[in-house]
Amino acid sequence: MFKGYESGRSLNEYLSTPGMLAESKVTAKIGPKDSKFGSYDPANKATWDEAPIYIEIEAKDGRKFMATLKTIEGAKGIYRTHGRELSKSEEDRIRELRNQIIEAKINDPNCEITFKNITITNGNFNVNRTEEGEVINRNLLDIESLGVRDLHNILDSETKFGIGKGVADHFIIMDRNGLPMEGKGGSGKIFVYPPAQNTPAGITRNIKLNEARFSNEDNSPSELARYLANVILYR
Repeated sequence: MFKGYESGRSLNEYLSTPGMLAESKVTAKIGPKDSKFGSYDPANKATWDEAPIYIEIEAKDGRKFMATLKTIEGAKGIYRTHGRELSKSEEDRIRELRNQIIEAKINDPNCEITFKNITITNGNFNVNRTEEGEVINRNLLDIESLGVRDLHNILDSETKFGIGKGVADHFIIMDRNGLPMEGKGGSGKIFVYPPAQNTPAGITRNIKLNEARFSNEDNSPSELARYLANVILYR
C-alpha cells in the first residue's frame, strides 16, 4: 500500500457507494522509469505500454486512494481470468488514454492531469457461450443475483419484469401496470430488471431475455411464458 493512502479494501468499499467517484478529484500520475512494471523510458515510445500510471482518487473528506491504470498486458490478463479476450478496439482505447497521459507529462512535467465527469458503469453482462459460440441459456431460478425464487411469485420479488411495446423507432418498455420503464425494447420482447443492490454500480439495468427459454422442446409455450403473458401481456 502506498504511504498516505487508504487500503485497497477501503477503495473497493468507497467505489461501491453510488456517486462517490463523481464527487472525487481523480488525478493521473506516472511512476519512475525502470520500475517494477517494466523498462519504461519516456524517450522511447516503444516502451510506453510499460509505463507505470497511477490514478489518485481524493475524496471530499480528504481521504486518498491509489489505483493503477492497467498496462495492455495487465488488461489482457484480467480479461483472460474471465474467459475473454481483449479486443483490438479496446486495446487501442487503453493505449490512446495511456499515451495521452504520458505525452502531457512529457510536455509539462509539472502539469496536473485530472479526469472530469467520471462514472462507474454497470459493465457488460457476460453471455455464456459454448466453444462453438452458441449462447448457453440459463434458468432464471439459477441466477442468484436476480433474486427470483418462485416463478409463481415473481411479482413479489425485487426483480422487475417488463415487456417491449410500440413500433420501430418508437419502442418502449412497460411494466405490468402499463407504466413506462427505463430503456427501449422491441415489441413483444421481455426484459428483467435485477435489484439495484445486485449490480456493480448500484443502478438497475434491464436484461433482454432469450425467447428460446420460453418454449418447450416441442415449441409449445413454457409455463413461464404462459405466466408472463397473463401478468403482463393481457392486463
